[in-house]
Amino acid sequence: MPEDRYDAFISYSHRADRPVAKAVQRHLHRLGRRWYRPAALRVFRDDTTLTASPDLWASIEEGLAASRTLVVLASPEAAASPWVDREIEWWQTHRGPDTLFVVVTGGELSWDVEANDFRTDRATALPPRLRGYFETQPLWVDLRRHQDAAELRDKAATIAAAVHGVPKDRLLSEEVQRQRQLVSVLSALLVAALVATGTAVWQRGVAVDERDRADEQARIAVSRALAAEADNRYAADPQLASQFAVAAFDTAPTPQAKGALARQFDRDRHVAGYLNRGGGQGADVSEAAFSPDGSLLAHVLYGDTFGKAEVVLWDPRTAAEVGRLLVREPSDDATGILLGDASVALDATGKLLAVDDGEKIQVWDVPGRKLVRSLGVDDDTRLVMSPDGRWVARTASTSIRHRVRMWRTDTGAELAGADVLELSSDQIGFAVDGGLYALSGNFARGRVERFDPVTGQWARAPLMADTPAWGLAVAPGGQVVATSMSDDPKGPAGQMSVIAWNLVTGTSVKQPVGMTVGALAVPDNGDVVVVQTDRSLVGVEMSTGLQTDLARHRADIKNMSITGDGSRLVSVDYGSDVLVSARADNRAVVGPAKTGGTKGDNVYALAASRAGDLATVARGRGEVELWDCPTCVRLRLPVKTDDSQDPRVAVSDDGNRVAVVVDGELTVADGRSGQVLAKSGGPGLPALAGRKTAQARFGAGGRLLVMTADENDDREQVLRVLDPDNGTEEQAFPATVGLSDGGASLDAGNGGGLVAFISDQFQVTVLRWTGTRYEERVKIDDDRGSSNMIFDVALDPSGRRVAFAEQGGRVVVTDLDAPQQLRALPVPDTGGPDVRAMRLAFTADGLLVQASRSFGGFGGIALVDPDSGVLLATWLDGRAVANGRRWIGGADDVLLDRGAANTVVSATVDGRLVHWQLDFTAMRHRLCALAGPLPQEERDRYSGGVPAGPSCAR
Repeated sequence: MPEDRYDAFISYSHRADRPVAKAVQRHLHRLGRRWYRPAALRVFRDDTTLTASPDLWASIEEGLAASRTLVVLASPEAAASPWVDREIEWWQTHRGPDTLFVVVTGGELSWDVEANDFRTDRATALPPRLRGYFETQPLWVDLRRHQDAAELRDKAATIAAAVHGVPKDRLLSEEVQRQRQLVSVLSALLVAALVATGTAVWQRGVAVDERDRADEQARIAVSRALAAEADNRYAADPQLASQFAVAAFDTAPTPQAKGALARQFDRDRHVAGYLNRGGGQGADVSEAAFSPDGSLLAHVLYGDTFGKAEVVLWDPRTAAEVGRLLVREPSDDATGILLGDASVALDATGKLLAVDDGEKIQVWDVPGRKLVRSLGVDDDTRLVMSPDGRWVARTASTSIRHRVRMWRTDTGAELAGADVLELSSDQIGFAVDGGLYALSGNFARGRVERFDPVTGQWARAPLMADTPAWGLAVAPGGQVVATSMSDDPKGPAGQMSVIAWNLVTGTSVKQPVGMTVGALAVPDNGDVVVVQTDRSLVGVEMSTGLQTDLARHRADIKNMSITGDGSRLVSVDYGSDVLVSARADNRAVVGPAKTGGTKGDNVYALAASRAGDLATVARGRGEVELWDCPTCVRLRLPVKTDDSQDPRVAVSDDGNRVAVVVDGELTVADGRSGQVLAKSGGPGLPALAGRKTAQARFGAGGRLLVMTADENDDREQVLRVLDPDNGTEEQAFPATVGLSDGGASLDAGNGGGLVAFISDQFQVTVLRWTGTRYEERVKIDDDRGSSNMIFDVALDPSGRRVAFAEQGGRVVVTDLDAPQQLRALPVPDTGGPDVRAMRLAFTADGLLVQASRSFGGFGGIALVDPDSGVLLATWLDGRAVANGRRWIGGADDVLLDRGAANTVVSATVDGRLVHWQLDFTAMRHRLCALAGPLPQEERDRYSGGVPAGPSCAR
């Protein structure tokens, strides 16, 4: 007999009992199983045990022979199965009845005690060979009506006990014990596993943290590299510089990335759009022009197919292309190369367009997209159209000299006489008087000539007959002619001026520009002249001489065109970049764009509410104004100043009250109506009777914080805390600081909960509001020395730190929790010698803004991160030129105060109030919309393997 390899053999009908057979086998495997064994009983069931074999019965017989017991699943189907019958037959031949167990799964089965056999009338489930086989009633289990898993398990335990040869209760008892042991073992293993897992998780966490720190450091390094590259690329490629700045910020918002972003935001604040990028990334462009009313922009596009030329039409308001005019079909003719100098011009309405394709002038009906007329020409350099669309003129070049030809657009007839004058420049234009203006003579001392289409004669332009001209431009509507000239024809070429000639009023305005200029552009009112100098466009305000950098190109600029109102300018460089600039910048201007342009417009004092909705301005012309924005309603307070005084102003956090100090007298007024509420020594401010006020701020609960001085000695001062209701004195703190120092000796932060004041020339004292009174929080001692005298003080709105400026030029910041740890911050180089910070203010999010100037009058505004000491940005706002030197400021200084969240309010030299945008996310969004994402190949050069998606992706 072969060795028993199976404890049981299950015989069943595949058709009826396969699921029951699987369940029985599963329970026989599990019941009584030791934890270290795969199964308690080894069971043969042909579905799982037999392998593929050509002799199936031989395999079954082998299984029977290797089994100790036989379990028959009895059912009507099994009773009729020849395979079950044959398996029972084999068993009866080779084994005894005590090793055969019956499990009833269906049909009927009943034992007849008297007959000592199964009843024949109720034995449909019994295989026939089992009749009369048992000597006594065998063990059989009824599975016909089991209801749940527990019942099935109990009955399966009966079979398992029989196969094991042990009582059922013992088997179940041992099963419970084994389960408990298993639980104990598994619990121990689980604890060990948890410990091991915890250790592994901790180690993995440490590794992940280290990896994250390494990734973060790598991102910071990449961000800094991209930020540095943004500054490096600006001179050569302003658009790419903006893309680098955004990519730096997207990689990691480091101080360096914020600085690059802020600098590019400021540099591009007048850029309205990049319409074409040359150098292989776009088709070539020759010239561009605005319609005088600004409703249409057109430029000539050529080169994508040899000889082909199109005029591309744009809506300047949306920067969307609105159509194209095909002015030349593709050709193998080499004359297509001449399209590089193709010109385009529009009439005043933008409905009539003229374009020179290198062979002829085409006149187009723009709304109908129809060619009206073609005029034959030879070589050309510049094309212009009269505002009324009646005339078109162009210059033809021979060597360095030019001649002009002129046609009627309605008939195509050429006007005789226009080509008799030799010109020194291709800069021509039609004026409102009907004449065509041009330049003749030599470059340094050219003459402005006027061609009269009625007489067919050239003559010296009468208004500027005695003034030499270097360059010329005519306003789109023809009312103004702008010219440039050398201030000293024998001296340096860089000493130049521009003049705006108003042909209607017969007047002119001249302003020095301090640089060599090329092409010019001027709007119809002549309030600004835009000059081209190499790759840059600079707007010169003719009333004040202020200069504004409008845009910078990658290559030298060859053509520009301005709208009649001067709001927009399109320019094209020799690399085929097309750039649209705007006079208005991306900083919200509070108040009028101009306030007269005289010295009296200079701002001498400035303060803003923390909500940013109210600004108080003391002007040199003797007025104190309230600007209530966003409606920007201006109120004048009944307080007068003059140039010899040093006025000071303050605004409460809610903007409801303002304080003005003029010539030692304090006036408190309603911030919304301008009504005076109290004056020094009066009923509302009795504590100031006989005292000279130097400065005022608003503190906790609306209290007035007033720095007063002795009438006879300005150096002996007292900080007085006044009751907000009756103006009586609540507290007093002595100080020693001179009124002549000129800085802000007092500041309040954290809603008035903290007050910082210069308590002596080398010390700042910070007070803390307790709820009922101010108490000293800390004294901050500066290094003693004549150049370290403290000049200006500012408090972080959160109350974390204080900053102060020294007369020697240094800016110092310290945390109030560590007041002796003084950190010097960089002062921006705004040009000129002896640069020093004149005013300090913290933004709402804790960045420090400095207004600085130099001994030579150069000045600007700088943004510094006080944590890292990184200079984020420097803004030179509104430069003016006098005797070749640029200066900025109010009377002497740039004035500023913190405004609403992420803004700083400052005053420009011509009296405008400007809100500087300090929201880096907003800067990023604008630069993304303007310049687009950094090309991935550029990003990959600096990534250092740091994974990063495309910039501007979110």
